[in-house]
Amino acid sequence: MPKHNFLKAGIIAFALVWLGLSVFALLYYPGSKLIYSVFSIVFLGMLVVGFYRQDSYGYMFLTVFMWLGFWLKFTVRMISGPAYGEQIIYGEPIGAFIPTPGNLDNVLIIAILASFGIIAAGFFGRYIPKGGAYCCNTQNTCPRWYPRSRRWLWLCLWLCIVLIPVVNMVFGIAQIGLVPRNVFYWPLNFLIAWFLGIGLSMAVVTLLWWDISAIKNPAQGLLAALAEAAVSSMSLLSRGTFLWHVLPVAATLSKNAKKLLPTISKRKIFAVAGATALMFVISFAMVNTMRRYFYSEAVISGLPSKSDNAYSLTLVARGFSDEFAGSLKNVYLMAVGRWIGVEGVMAVYAYPIKGRDTLFNALLEKRKIGKADFYQSVSLSGISDSLHSQFGFLPGPAAFFYYSGSRVVVFFGILLLALAVKFSETAVAYLTGNPFMCSLWGIAAANTIAQLSVPRQMLPYFSAIICALLFIRLLHSRPPQII
Repeated sequence: MPKHNFLKAGIIAFALVWLGLSVFALLYYPGSKLIYSVFSIVFLGMLVVGFYRQDSYGYMFLTVFMWLGFWLKFTVRMISGPAYGEQIIYGEPIGAFIPTPGNLDNVLIIAILASFGIIAAGFFGRYIPKGGAYCCNTQNTCPRWYPRSRRWLWLCLWLCIVLIPVVNMVFGIAQIGLVPRNVFYWPLNFLIAWFLGIGLSMAVVTLLWWDISAIKNPAQGLLAALAEAAVSSMSLLSRGTFLWHVLPVAATLSKNAKKLLPTISKRKIFAVAGATALMFVISFAMVNTMRRYFYSEAVISGLPSKSDNAYSLTLVARGFSDEFAGSLKNVYLMAVGRWIGVEGVMAVYAYPIKGRDTLFNALLEKRKIGKADFYQSVSLSGISDSLHSQFGFLPGPAAFFYYSGSRVVVFFGILLLALAVKFSETAVAYLTGNPFMCSLWGIAAANTIAQLSVPRQMLPYFSAIICALLFIRLLHSRPPQII
C-alpha cells in the first residue's frame, strides 16, 4: 500500500473511533451536551494543529499528551462507568471534587481554555524561524575528527549504557517512587539520575546523527537507542522512559524517511517496528515485575541492603512470566490512565484556597526527601511524609495555573509554555543541527509541561541538558548546517 493511502486509511480509522467514542460519551455525560461537544471538537482541533505542517516535535508531543490526559481519559471514563451501570472511577485522586453536572461543565471549560492556549501557540509559533522538524541536513553535520574516533566513542558509549544502569540498580540511586538507598558525594547521584533520564539518550542520538552524516549507516545508532531505552527504563523502574527515549527517534525517522532511510525496504521497516514493540513489552513487564518487589511494604520499610539483590532477582524471575502474559492489558490501562490532566483540574477546582499567593507558593515550592508536596494535600491523595518512599500524584499544567483561580491565567500560562517549547527547540536545531536531538528535547520539554507539578525541581535537569548541548556545539569544528 502506498504511503499516502496508508496515511489516509489511518486518518479515517482514527476519525471513526473519535466520532464513536464522542457520541457514546455524549449520551452518558450528565452536564451540558453543548459543552462536552465543544470540548471534543476543540481537543480534536488541537491535535490536528499539532500534526498539520508543524515544524516542532515538542509542540506535536505536547498536543498528544494533553489530548490523552484530557479528552481520551475523560471520554473513556465517562463511557466505562455509566455505560455498565457503575459509578465513574477516576484513575487519580480528585480531592473534594463532587461530580455534579455544573462542576463537570466548569472543569471542561477550564480544559477548553487550556487547549485554546496550545492552539494559539501553534499559530503564533509559525512566525518563529524554522528549525526542529525542518532540521535535517546530513551534510557537514559531524565534526571533522569524528570518523577516525568513531570506534572508540561507540565503545565508551556502549560501556556506559551497560554500567550506569547496573550501578543504579545495585545502589538504588534513582528509582521512581523510592528514596535513594545510597547518597554519594554531590553531584554523583544527580549525574547518574540525569544520564539515565536523558543523558545517555542524548549521547546515542548524537552519535546516531554523526553516523548518518559520516558513513550513511544508522544501524548501530538505532540498536543503541533501543538498548539504552530498555535498560534505562528497567533501571529507573519507569515504564514511560522507554517511550520517551524511542519516540523521538521514531518521529524523526518518520518525518525524514526519504532523507535518512532512502533505500530501506518495507520488510526492514516492519522488522524494526516489531522488534521495538517486543522490546517495549519486555521492558514493560520487567518494570512491573520489579515494582511488585521494590514497592512492597516490607522492602520499602526495610531498605534492602546489597545482600538482598539475589532475592530480588529471584522474585523478578518468578513474576516475569505472569507480568508478560498480562502485558497487553497493562499497556492498555497505561495508555488510558497514565496521562496527567482532567483529575488535576477537578482537584484544584474543588480546592477552596485559590489565588495569586497559592500559585506563587506552588511556583517556588521545592521538593524535599521525606515530605509530600503541596498537591498531595490539594488532591487528598492520602500520601503522607515518608523517609522511605516518594510517591505522589501530579496536577498538570491546566490545574497548576488554576491555582490562581483564574481561567485567563490558565490560557496565557499554557500559551507561554507551548511557545517556549517551540522557541527552545529552534535553538537546539541551531546549536546541533541534529533532528534527533530536537525531537528528544521536544519530548522532554513536552512531558515536563504535561506533568507540571513542582517546576523549581526541574531547573537542574534542564540546566544540565543545556550544558550538554553547548558542549556538543563546541565539539563541532564549524557551525552545523540546519536546513
